[in-house]
Amino acid sequence: MRSVRISGLVMTAVLLLVGLCLLAGCRQTQQKDMTTTIFPKGTASSKIATDAPADAASDTDPVADAPQKAEPAHEPAPAKAESQNGAPTAAEIADAKKRGTRTAVIKTEKGDIVAELYGKDAPLTVANFVKLAQKKFYNGLTFHRVETDKGFQLIQGGCPLGNGTGDPGYSIKLEIADNLKHVEGALAMARSQDPDSAGSQFYITNCAIAQLDGDYAVFGKVVKGLEVSKKIQEDDEIISITIK
Repeated sequence: MRSVRISGLVMTAVLLLVGLCLLAGCRQTQQKDMTTTIFPKGTASSKIATDAPADAASDTDPVADAPQKAEPAHEPAPAKAESQNGAPTAAEIADAKKRGTRTAVIKTEKGDIVAELYGKDAPLTVANFVKLAQKKFYNGLTFHRVETDKGFQLIQGGCPLGNGTGDPGYSIKLEIADNLKHVEGALAMARSQDPDSAGSQFYITNCAIAQLDGDYAVFGKVVKGLEVSKKIQEDDEIISITIK
């Protein structure tokens, strides 16, 4: 009888061990099957953002008063493009202020847009735009965003990635000049929700957009070729930008 009982106990123990081994194996298999899903980061909306400024881009997104619009934008933390460019130096900023008003000729496949740059009022932003233009940074890029709604019309370009999430590899601080407003033809910098995230993306307002005043850096104004700006379509090329 003892022998039978011992045999029964041994068998029970064996079965328990086998069961534990099988359970451990299942857990390991489940752990191996578990994978980590990495969700892509969305672009930050900005009124005019660098995705544009928010539907995009970046830009980067237009105004709270413009339903479901992203401000001209670069749009949440924009992706940085490989670049040898650097932010404007103190000397370059001082030079922009000293030179005062200069002219930029934005050559597009639809024609030329001529804008004045107000270095006296927005020296940092003008120095940055001039530096990028003179380095031919903008040549061959596109206008990736075009807004045509009543009361909110603009074109946005200057993204090295072509989708409103790119920048020159650095950013500059927000520079607001109280006397420069978002009138029709205003030239301004797009950015993400971070005020100090503007880089290379700019936009031109094809109508007055006062709700953007105080939030985005206006640094110039179109003085010739506004009709060209109004003909621009998404993905139209920026052939070159020449500073005079």
